[in-house]
Amino acid sequence: IGYARTKMTDDELRERISQYLKGSPEAVQKFLKLCFYVQGEYTPGAPGYSEICRQVTDWERQPMAPAGRLYYLALPPYVYPQVCEALSAECANLGPDPNPSSWVRVIVEKPFGNDLETSEALCDELGALFPETQLYRIDHYLGKELAQNLLVMRWANPMFGAWWNRHFVNNVQISFKEDFGTQGRGGYFDSYGIIRDVIQNHLTQVRLLGAHIHTCGMRKLLIRH
Repeated sequence: IGYARTKMTDDELRERISQYLKGSPEAVQKFLKLCFYVQGEYTPGAPGYSEICRQVTDWERQPMAPAGRLYYLALPPYVYPQVCEALSAECANLGPDPNPSSWVRVIVEKPFGNDLETSEALCDELGALFPETQLYRIDHYLGKELAQNLLVMRWANPMFGAWWNRHFVNNVQISFKEDFGTQGRGGYFDSYGIIRDVIQNHLTQVRLLGAHIHTCGMRKLLIRH
């Protein structure tokens, strides 16, 4: 279910995303039938949130329906608190008799504030609405195929893995190129800046993929922190 302020129908959403989907025509159509759209404001109390809850609840009542609720917030950080307040109040209640496998997760994207002070304030605000086990802070850039390939090269390739250390690597250079402009993101870049958006987040995360050491275990808390 997509949610935004833009006025759009379900069919218009499907038409917009269909050009990015890969697979057989049958598989694409099957996926698109599962896509819906709700138009609404970000402020708490907006009618759109109750509509999201209604649609999700109706879906969960179906036999063998997925029981998890994952809210992905691809939004400017300054609206995270009000959106999370609305989700916590209207869309996080799994009902009096929830499915044993039910869960709620909230994903927020970088940049997480402007500096340490605003980042800590944002953590406090979101932490008052959702427990830490339900909050995930991510950088979508790590989902790119090239970034994912770094994990395979580093940890699943015996030849590269054995040589990937300070004794054999002379220097590391990371190049960032895009063949398009801001494309409607001018207001965002005016507020947060290209340096904070790309260098502090995208490129630093890529550097860490190539430089971090192996975790001391596979337990979720060790990986999370």
